Amino acid sequence: MKTSALNRISTVALAALAEDVIKASKEGKHIIPEISHLLSALEQEYNTYKEAFVKQTYSGKGKELAKLDEERDDIFSQMRNYLKAFSEAKFVPHHEEAKELYEILKQHDLGLDRKSYAEETALLKKLIESLNNPNNQSKLRAVGLDMTYEELKRKQMDFERLYSEQIEANAELRMEKSASSLRKDLENTLRNYLKYIDAMKSVPNYKELYYELNELLKKERV
Repeated sequence: MKTSALNRISTVALAALAEDVIKASKEGKHIIPEISHLLSALEQEYNTYKEAFVKQTYSGKGKELAKLDEERDDIFSQMRNYLKAFSEAKFVPHHEEAKELYEILKQHDLGLDRKSYAEETALLKKLIESLNNPNNQSKLRAVGLDMTYEELKRKQMDFERLYSEQIEANAELRMEKSASSLRKDLENTLRNYLKYIDAMKSVPNYKELYYELNELLKKERV
């Protein structure tokens, strides 16, 4: 039974092979009490590997976070463009209020929507603190941006919550074994198990299992 090429099959194929080997070994006609400890070790490595693989693939919140970032960017840019237009139109109502609010946006960086997640979050937080001032709230109502501003605050809060969750999830993943390390553990345990079955193939109880596992390896071109 050739096992030397286990390190060359894909991550998904290795997991599938381990699952098939475990399944074949646990079928009634192949139950061999002497290998239970080896089979248990293989199952444990497989379950650990599968859990980590699924977690690393699906625990990220990237798409949802990007959507929230895009939404807060859109709201901020609407406010920026609206206030810029009003501040430049000298003969419209509430021109002065719009001009003063636009200056506040300038102080907190008009291009903050092009910053990194962390930078933009910090800048928006400071901007919201400034705009929460009762005097500025009155100006926002005067120029008709109070509802838009409230929506910006909501999107910022949603983004901060999800961003915090992602940071925590990434920290947990960094504490776990790396995917390459887990793969190596599974690969070695699977190889040791297959080598043992290969060594015992002349023993009647092992013969059928050997041939079935050998066919699985051939299917994966190992």
